[in-house]
Amino acid sequence: MATILALENLYDAVAASFTSDAINAVNVFGWREPTKHAYGPRIAWVPGDQSGDLGAVGGPRNPGQIPRALAMLNERCTLYISAQNEAAPEDERAQYHVVRQLYDAWIRAAYFAAHGTFLLVSQAWLNERSERRHGATLRVVFEIQAPIVDALPDAPLTGDGVPLTDQVDARQVALDAHTTLGADLTTRPSNSDTTTADDETIVIPPGSVPND
Repeated sequence: MATILALENLYDAVAASFTSDAINAVNVFGWREPTKHAYGPRIAWVPGDQSGDLGAVGGPRNPGQIPRALAMLNERCTLYISAQNEAAPEDERAQYHVVRQLYDAWIRAAYFAAHGTFLLVSQAWLNERSERRHGATLRVVFEIQAPIVDALPDAPLTGDGVPLTDQVDARQVALDAHTTLGADLTTRPSNSDTTTADDETIVIPPGSVPND
């Protein structure tokens, strides 16, 4: 995978920042993550908003880039920020506090990674009982500016996924390994179905290519 999209870049940057700062929380990515109800502080990144909306497309920004920007997608993503305070499992203020601090940690990491290119769209606490079995959960929807550029996509959408420098010359390999085969071919006039005096035998030595 050669191309890193804007949302992927922000995810990688936030995850790296959490690791560098020794923040006790994991970042996970995907549509199925919120249904796993995994225990422990974590942020689940789900592409799109609650309705699945990808986001609006507008005109390109920052001209002069290479490759050229054709449009700008204000790509939406939903975060499920959840955490628990095990020392006080029945204390809702303690659960609120730990989740709010995890939210602040995400804001800090995202600010340093993409300041000026992302916008918070909506934020809400999830108060349903099924979402409060462990601590508390905050749902945040944001947009990030994702350039759509004048470039072909990566494999497997284009090419065979193998760089040209890694292509193998099968004929040369066979020659080097002495595994090529020769052939004796008999040709005859196109208007004849039987062997005649006009038949001609062509001998192709191992590793050779016959003339046109």
